[in-house]
Amino acid sequence: LSPFVGVGKRRLGWTSDVVTDYSSVINETSFRRHSLMEPKWHTGLLMLAVVIGAVLRVPGMGDALNHDEVYTWEAFASQSFATIATHYPVPNNHVFHSMLVRLASLAFGQSEAALRSPAFISGLLAIPAVWVMVRVVLQSATGAAVAAWIMALAPVHIRYSASARGYSMMILLSVLALLCLWQAMGGHARSWIASPSRLWWGG
Repeated sequence: LSPFVGVGKRRLGWTSDVVTDYSSVINETSFRRHSLMEPKWHTGLLMLAVVIGAVLRVPGMGDALNHDEVYTWEAFASQSFATIATHYPVPNNHVFHSMLVRLASLAFGQSEAALRSPAFISGLLAIPAVWVMVRVVLQSATGAAVAAWIMALAPVHIRYSASARGYSMMILLSVLALLCLWQAMGGHARSWIASPSRLWWGG
């Protein structure tokens, strides 16, 4: 019976290790969730950054379209959705953005503000997005607030958010992609170094 007793002990030990590992994962997840719960004044700072960001971006929404914006509209966004998706003669066509501009023009008309609304909304969404990314990666409420306010007040981002081009959307999607990459890597800084080497060696 001793061989069977030994196997049973090993299985019980393996089960115990699995339960311990699973419990540690649950505890770590619970800790992260609690650590991301913010005091009201932190949430207030984020909301204020979004409001100030909107106030700084609205004045440029009604300005006359510049050359690049006009070209984007005439060559791409004013065309059918099928043409937008398949016609790419130059990199000036930000395909997803052009589709949203087309959709906005059908819903709200062809005013400057309507054509710029996708970029405007993307610019505002980038403010809480960068807040979340910094908060998750650095586990720092102060760093998240600073990052959100930098995004809200950055002159270049203000200009992109009031321009009928896809740059503010690229910034938003880049922030979200970095956040997804961090989560996919398990939220460990060493994964940023390990992953490229694994991709290189096929591991």
